[in-house]
Amino acid sequence: MDLEKIKGKILFKLARRRKWGESHTPINLALKGFKKNEIDKVKNALDELIKINWIIVKPTSSGKHISLNPNFSKEIKYEIEKLFGFKI
Repeated sequence: MDLEKIKGKILFKLARRRKWGESHTPINLALKGFKKNEIDKVKNALDELIKINWIIVKPTSSGKHISLNPNFSKEIKYEIEKLFGFKI
C-alpha cells in the first residue's frame, strides 16, 4: 500500500470514530488494521500528518493520544473523499 493510501486510511479511521479536537484516542489505534510489514510506513505516514498539523498529539498519563485537527476539517474530508470516493 502506498503512503497516500495509508494516510487516508488513518484519517478515515479517526473521522469515522469522530476523533476531532478534544475527542482523542490512543496513538496505537492508528497502527491497528495494517499488516505487520506495513507498520514502518504507517508510522512515517502518521509523522507526516502530525507535521502538517492534520493530526494533533495530546500527551496523557497513559501515553500519547491523537485526534484530527478541526481547523483542517475541509482538507481532511476532501482527502478522504478523493481517496475512497465517499463523503464524511
